[in-house]
Amino acid sequence: MQKIIFFTGIFLFSVITVSAQLTNSKWHGISNSNQPLDLLMVFQNDTAKAFMLPDSVYLAGMSYIIQDSIISFKKVGGAIPCDSNAVGKYKFEIKDKILSFFLIEDDCLARSFQLNKAKYEKVE
Repeated sequence: MQKIIFFTGIFLFSVITVSAQLTNSKWHGISNSNQPLDLLMVFQNDTAKAFMLPDSVYLAGMSYIIQDSIISFKKVGGAIPCDSNAVGKYKFEIKDKILSFFLIEDDCLARSFQLNKAKYEKVE
């Protein structure tokens, strides 16, 4: 019984730690698309918003869920042409204050073009 509690605690700590890396953070980078966009991604508790710079034009709002190093996005607003039921799953990593996304699957082609292999630097 103590082993189950111990391993459950480790699992919950790792999930909270991964989520905490993005919660209340801002990331700046260039999207991967035919016409690269200068973007700012703002992560809150369970939503992320994308803004086009330099004028901070709101592009998209997405809910997100993190499990291990996989982030799943769903559109909640904005101009990005995704169905609100379309789910995008990406492996992500943060290394040396650089956030990178790697496509696993995404029902929204426009979002996958913007995020796949994109790199964002943390804004302090």
